[in-house]
Amino acid sequence: MCKIQNKNQSLTMRFLIISLMMTFIGICFADFDGGQGTEADPWQVATAEHLDNVRDYVGSTHNNKYFVQTADINLGTAPWNTGAGWTPIGPAQATAFYGHYDGDGHTISGLFIDRTAGQQGLFGYIENGTVENLNIIDADITGGW
Repeated sequence: MCKIQNKNQSLTMRFLIISLMMTFIGICFADFDGGQGTEADPWQVATAEHLDNVRDYVGSTHNNKYFVQTADINLGTAPWNTGAGWTPIGPAQATAFYGHYDGDGHTISGLFIDRTAGQQGLFGYIENGTVENLNIIDADITGGW
């Protein structure tokens, strides 16, 4: 009887540890700081990594996705300012940004892009989407058609 109880306790403890690890992994690798991506509860963008994740929601199937910036973001650090720099969100017409991005009066600084072709900027192509209430300072963008 004692061995069965210890075995059950061991299984329970393992299950608890695995559950805690999965929760921790989910928190560490969250795409955004919160929100559900709806108009009433937009995804919260607080870091450069969160901003980079916005690019996972391009194309017309994501026209109902909403984002709100909740902090100033500095893109003037690696990896965002190395090589060719920032890759625009919605870099081609086929992968245009259809969502709604509200900067909520916050700033993005240090945007660096050095490419010679295509639409260049924080966002490349925007189709029926919106970007509003956003300040961009200290940007260094080289591009062209």
